[in-house]
Amino acid sequence: MNCASVTNRCGARGARGLTLLELVIALAILLLFIGAALLSVFHIIRTGEVAQAKLDAMSNARHALETMSLEIKQVRFGPLGATPQNLFEVSTNAFPNGNYKDDDGDGAVDEEWLDGLSQGGWTPADNRHARLDNPAGGGPPSPPRYERQRFLTTPDLGDGVVDVDARFNSATMRFRTFPNAFNPSPGNREVRFLRGTYDGEPNVLLRVVTEDAGGPNERTTTSPIAFGVLSFSALCWDPNTVDRGWRLFWNAAAYPATDVEIPPSVFLEVTCYAGVKPLSSLQPGEPIDTVRLQTVVDIESVLASPKYAAVREVYP
Repeated sequence: MNCASVTNRCGARGARGLTLLELVIALAILLLFIGAALLSVFHIIRTGEVAQAKLDAMSNARHALETMSLEIKQVRFGPLGATPQNLFEVSTNAFPNGNYKDDDGDGAVDEEWLDGLSQGGWTPADNRHARLDNPAGGGPPSPPRYERQRFLTTPDLGDGVVDVDARFNSATMRFRTFPNAFNPSPGNREVRFLRGTYDGEPNVLLRVVTEDAGGPNERTTTSPIAFGVLSFSALCWDPNTVDRGWRLFWNAAAYPATDVEIPPSVFLEVTCYAGVKPLSSLQPGEPIDTVRLQTVVDIESVLASPKYAAVREVYP
């Protein structure tokens, strides 16, 4: 055997291909890299979907609150001769369930009714009513001054554990506005807000407007103002009674003429579904992703009325 033949065999042995085991190992490593990359891509897509769902839900809830606020601000007393003379009705039905999450971290889910009161767990330490003077400031002696002195020992909507972990509500509001600020004309204009079905889709917050209510040209239009609304709550501030507070129900026609028949302020809360998968696919008791927005609307015609001035609370 000559050197040339030995060299050729050595060269052929050094240039041999990958074995099956080496190929399988290389393929497994490649698949691991591809899998990790795909997981990262799926996670990014999923995170984007979750964020978009929350943005859509927040936009839904914000549009609903803005629309209702603009309408409620137009409420007026009267007019004379109308039946009933003053129209403002709120009725709230509570559901046995909420979002099935422990929102306030007390170990229980959805245990509160949204009524402005505490169903347990509130202590004076949770009170958020502010003292306005500075007792440590060394100023001249004077009686203490508080933001809302008579509510210092009373839980309210501003306290952290009051109605935080609330169940869902389905409120219905009905009131009269006149004249029509968008199309001034004689006749009464009645507005209703309620949850219902629109074009076969459930959980829609609806605005029902009746122009020239009770007149010869009465006409009603129904339009959606928010979709995926799981809860719509409304509370009315009652300034008439000794025990002033938020009310789940209001009927202006039931108040005597000496009282303020229309609430000066209305608390609104809208809870919209913020999940990615279809709501109908969720199982009973499964936690629900939601977005909840709140606002308080003041009815200026009531705040400026002599009746309200006679009963409103004046704080020191």
